[in-house]
Amino acid sequence: MLVRAAFVIMILASAWSATAGESQQPKTDMVPSANDVPVAVTTWGNSKGPGVLFVHGFLASTLNWQKQIHANLGETYNMASVDMRGHGASAKPIGAANYTGTKVWADDIAAAIKAAGMSKPLLVAWSYGGFFIMDYVRHYGTANVGGIVLAGTTAGLIPPPPPPEMTPARQEQINRNTSPNLETIINWTNGYMGFLMSDGALPANEAEIVKISALLVPHYVRPFLREHPTNNSDLAAKVNVPVMFISGTKDGSAKIDDVRAAAAAVKGSQVKEYEGIGTMTFWYAPDRFNGDIAKFASSLNQGRAK
Repeated sequence: MLVRAAFVIMILASAWSATAGESQQPKTDMVPSANDVPVAVTTWGNSKGPGVLFVHGFLASTLNWQKQIHANLGETYNMASVDMRGHGASAKPIGAANYTGTKVWADDIAAAIKAAGMSKPLLVAWSYGGFFIMDYVRHYGTANVGGIVLAGTTAGLIPPPPPPEMTPARQEQINRNTSPNLETIINWTNGYMGFLMSDGALPANEAEIVKISALLVPHYVRPFLREHPTNNSDLAAKVNVPVMFISGTKDGSAKIDDVRAAAAAVKGSQVKEYEGIGTMTFWYAPDRFNGDIAKFASSLNQGRAK
């Protein structure tokens, strides 16, 4: 499976080189973060333009941003994405100290912003990535943040609902997701793909990318993701930069009513609702998603000019 993953990444690199202009070709560097853990930061686009940093979600990576990497956003913006520790091409060390708490995750984003040479970038997060961005806000504040886009997430800006009852069936699902047996994790991931593809089956090559992205997260990292704090309601009043929520009305994880409530808790934020779309708005409605990102980023830039 790892050989297969490497092969897919090579294919993607070839596709990037063939389809992107020279100034837009993605380039991945390993940069040091907390506990000397190297994280992978991919940059592309107009290096002189305003910065936009993409932060992936649960069991994901830079591979999930294919339809943003291939879009024309890079003609205007200095684009980057980060593979958070334990994900994608980033290091995956063993040991609780490398994953517990919120500071190490905040440091990964800080390292990516620095490596990409960005000043006050727009931070774009999908799903679980919203919690990572709030980790950054908690430890670094918003002094070097131009704005935030939260796609498919409340980012914990309202108190989370009580966790579901821990039934034997639920415990079994957790055990399968964190099993050291690769075949077990592959079978669990096949089920998870059904949730991600609630808007219809993806073409085989696209589904393969999403699946490999999930499988790149080792079993020993996954329990720490489950333990990550999810209540950031104390930060809602402290987020003093423009925020845009993007939510699919069929999202089974971040319910639309909860997203609306989170937006109401953050002064001056806005919500873009994608009717009939599930959690992967950026994949199933990429033209609209990229257009909304571009308009929002442009409004931030105009605000700076004033």
